[in-house]
Amino acid sequence: MKRGWKFFKGLLVFGNVIVLLAYLATSLIPYVNTGEHWIVAFMGLGFPILFFALLAFIFLWVILKSKLWILSLVILLLGFQQIKVAFAFNWPQKFITEKSDSAIRIMQWNVKGWDDYNPEEEDFDLSHSQRDNMMKLIKKYNPDVLCVQEFYENLDQKKYVSNYKTLTSMGYIYRVSSVDFFDNTFYTGIAIFSKYPIIDSSEIVFNKESKSQSILSADIEINGKIIRTITTHLQSVKFKPKDYKSLSELKRGKTKSISGPKTVLSKLKYGYEKRYQQAELSKQEIDSSPYPVIFTGDFNDVPNSNTYFKISKNMQDAFLKKGTFIGRTFRFISPTLRIDYILASPAFSIKQFEVIHVPYSDHFPLISDVEFKK
Repeated sequence: MKRGWKFFKGLLVFGNVIVLLAYLATSLIPYVNTGEHWIVAFMGLGFPILFFALLAFIFLWVILKSKLWILSLVILLLGFQQIKVAFAFNWPQKFITEKSDSAIRIMQWNVKGWDDYNPEEEDFDLSHSQRDNMMKLIKKYNPDVLCVQEFYENLDQKKYVSNYKTLTSMGYIYRVSSVDFFDNTFYTGIAIFSKYPIIDSSEIVFNKESKSQSILSADIEINGKIIRTITTHLQSVKFKPKDYKSLSELKRGKTKSISGPKTVLSKLKYGYEKRYQQAELSKQEIDSSPYPVIFTGDFNDVPNSNTYFKISKNMQDAFLKKGTFIGRTFRFISPTLRIDYILASPAFSIKQFEVIHVPYSDHFPLISDVEFKK
């Protein structure tokens, strides 16, 4: 009996050590060049799981009256910087759709082509599109500034309703947009729509050859004050349905070949390398602004990433200020993926925030009210 207990306790200690080492590695992410050391960045995807696993070990060692709980607690606290960006410690509050006169309402949404364009689905039926529901949602929340990624506009106006015209009819008469992909019948990109005048704008293209991602900024004059709204779509891993299937099989331990996981890892590696560089450009754009900044986007990276720490430095994360718990924004793969953000300069006060859980895109829309501090 004693021998069996010793063996079991040895397994527990071994498991605890593995979790401790992995947790420590993720705690170092803000200080590591994840463009080169992408494996460390990859481990950061599992930070919330590592956190709860370490918490479980602490309780277990306390119950077993082992002093190992002290070591686990010390290591847990060493990751405080990661804990405070992974979780929002606020009591849940209902988002008030009626906006105050002094508030500026911002919506951030990767709309996935408004669900009018699904290249992965060869037999996609336009009549099943969620586009109308998406437009109704925007109308319901009535943001002053709407930032979207994977914007889609089809040039066949006989078959497709113009998204530009629909948004203009909803009061968004000012806009700036990029054309990241064009094939004579449609184009896609990112865009900023505003109910207030856009007095200046600029675009930074990450890859001039493929023009796949960019940073878009718009100087918007609101009630006599100018704010710079910046939105971006950082490097995507470009997962296909078969990649999601490989990940699902990997999680369940049912992978039959190594080709699927290898492809997934190579795409993740490429994404980390590119986003590390793109985060540098994003931060430079924020720091060079002469006006208070609202920075939104699909970062394709979690809060525990070098990408997030770099861009969010000296900025307020609307979710951390007014959100609750983890704040998942991507509907697939894992319930811990918060990869879309609304960040605000210290000049603003964050009044409210919500992740709107609707199944219209692969990303959930974010909505936040901010005000100039008095």
